[in-house]
Amino acid sequence: MTRNLPPFAAIRAFEAAARHCSMQNASEELQLTPSAISHQVKALEAFVGVALFERAPGRLTLTAAGSAYLTDLRQVLELIEAATARASRSGETSHITVHMFHSLAELWFVPMLKDFYRNHPDMQISIVSDPAASDFANGIADVSIVYERIPDGQEDRFLFADEMAPCCSEAFLQENGPITTPEAILDFPLIWCDSDPEEWPTWFEHVGLGDREPRRWIGFDFRAGALEAAREGLGIAMGRRPYADLAFGRPRLVKPVDLVAATGCGYRLAVAHRAAHLAKIKLFTSWLTRTSRRMPRSADPVGG
Repeated sequence: MTRNLPPFAAIRAFEAAARHCSMQNASEELQLTPSAISHQVKALEAFVGVALFERAPGRLTLTAAGSAYLTDLRQVLELIEAATARASRSGETSHITVHMFHSLAELWFVPMLKDFYRNHPDMQISIVSDPAASDFANGIADVSIVYERIPDGQEDRFLFADEMAPCCSEAFLQENGPITTPEAILDFPLIWCDSDPEEWPTWFEHVGLGDREPRRWIGFDFRAGALEAAREGLGIAMGRRPYADLAFGRPRLVKPVDLVAATGCGYRLAVAHRAAHLAKIKLFTSWLTRTSRRMPRSADPVGG
C-alpha cells in the first residue's frame, strides 16, 4: 500500500519553524537557509491544502489548522524517536537528563542526589534549567519537573503541593521572639524574593493582614539568597515547599508563627513519551516520587 505522506524534510522544517515562531531560527537549528525553510513549509502547505502559518513582517503565527497539525506531528515525531532509540539501543544507556527550575535544582534536588547515587552509583544524571528544554520536542530532557495547578485527582507522578509559611533562623527567633501573631511579623524586616513577588501579599491575605506593609523589606532576585539571608538572621523570609525543606549542614530554619498558606499549585513529573518505557526512567521517577512524598509537610519545620 502506498502511503500519502509529505516529504519528511518539509515536516522537520515546519516543526522547527512552529517551535521557534521563526524561519530564521529554524534555519539555524537545521543548518539550512531561511529561504530553504520557507520553501519546505510552503511545499507542505501545498501538500495538505491549507495555510499553516499567518505571515506578517517580523511575525510568524500558526493558524488553527497549523496548531492542530503541529500537535499531531509532535506525537508522531516522538514515536519515531522512541522507535529509533529502541532499534539502536541508544535508550539503554545509564544517562538521564532532567529539566527543572534552577532554584529547585540548587535548593532541593541536588541535596537529594546523594541518596540516589548511594543505591544507583552507575547512573548518570544531567540537570538543565533552560526553559526550552521543558519542551520534549527539542529532544533535550527525558524528564521535567513542572509547576502547575493541582489537578482534581491525585496523579501517580504528582510530587507535592506548594505551601508557604514565614521562616527565620532559630537565633533570630530566640533574640526577637516569641512572635505570637501574624501582625507581630510586620515589626521585623521581611525578605522579598523577586522571582515570586506575590508570595508575601498572598500570605498576608491568607492570615487577614490585607495590604499591610512591614517595617522594612530586604530584596533578592533569587530564592537561595532570600533563604540564606534568613539563615544569617537578617529577617524573616517566605519558606516555600520544597525550597526550605532541605537545609542539610546549615543553620536550621523555623516558623515564627505556624500559619501555612496553600497556593493551589504543586510540582509534577512529566516524562517524554520517547523515554517513558525505559527501565532507567521508571527507576528514577519511582525514586523521586517516593522521596518527595517522604519529605516533611508544611506543618513540620521548614528547615532541615
